Amino acid sequence: MATNRILLSLITLILPLVIANSSNAQNWPQFRGPGGNAFSADTNIPAIWDDSKNMLWKCDLPGKGASSPIVWKNNIFVTCFTNSASGIERSLVCIDKNSGKVLWKSSVKSDAQDDPYSGYLTQHGYASSTPATDGESIFAFFGKAGVVAFDFSGKELWKTSVGVQSGNR
Repeated sequence: MATNRILLSLITLILPLVIANSSNAQNWPQFRGPGGNAFSADTNIPAIWDDSKNMLWKCDLPGKGASSPIVWKNNIFVTCFTNSASGIERSLVCIDKNSGKVLWKSSVKSDAQDDPYSGYLTQHGYASSTPATDGESIFAFFGKAGVVAFDFSGKELWKTSVGVQSGNR
């Protein structure tokens, strides 16, 4: 258990540094952007948008999500989840930045037993953390399913547990 906490702490400390050093102006590789400070040097950002103004496209996700999207080159990545009789399905979704077309969805199974599907869990399904990328892989945290690394085609590279206990919400 202590080893998992140390691993999660190291990932939390090192990953933003790696990401910040590998990004360029068009990429938004992590929560709050390249520097983690929600700053963009772009001055041509619309202040208002709706279905008829300043919207290039919109797409339906295969499930609910609470994460922020990240951008790397022509890809947008976001996490989402669905709940069915067979359990919670957690997914990383890749969307084409120019067309809004879903390019692929990779699902992640959990080796740990999920909490009862009620309360706060119904709002996020363990898919509320924003993914991150270093330009070579995409990393996503899915609660009890752990931290998962994917390549840019959606193939799972590795997965590690960071604990299975839940808080009492």
